[in-house]
Amino acid sequence: MILTHGHFDHCQNTSYLVKKLNCFVGIGREDVLLLEKNEKRKLFGKGLWGSFYARASNCNIWKNNVESVSPNIILDAGMSLLEYGVDGNVIRLQGHTKGSIGIALTSGELFVGDAMQNIIFPTTTWCFEDYQQAQESAKLIKSINAKKIYYGHG
Repeated sequence: MILTHGHFDHCQNTSYLVKKLNCFVGIGREDVLLLEKNEKRKLFGKGLWGSFYARASNCNIWKNNVESVSPNIILDAGMSLLEYGVDGNVIRLQGHTKGSIGIALTSGELFVGDAMQNIIFPTTTWCFEDYQQAQESAKLIKSINAKKIYYGHG
């Protein structure tokens, strides 16, 4: 199981699925504590909508807990996933969280988690731990010219 980042809405059922499916879990290095220790880190937003969205996200992050899971695999940028049966590589997409990652498949498909979203139209993340990193990650995503992008939301 590959987790693009450690927020509860993306990994809340990880422990259950690991037990049921007996599978490995991979997550970006800087998000390990979100998964192992249910660490809480504040999100920020830009503008009126971004600030509202970040506030709502923070309320949910602090209200919801994730059952502790220790990842078997630390996902670092450039890492090939072939040995795990995935024909692609890990890309670093920091900003939404410190450890956000994406998966670029050799087929041209790209999984970006919450580094971008497509609620109404494709855009950078509405909430983030680091605005500048989020912008840089969005530029990287656009530069890849993926055939298809899979967003965490939308």
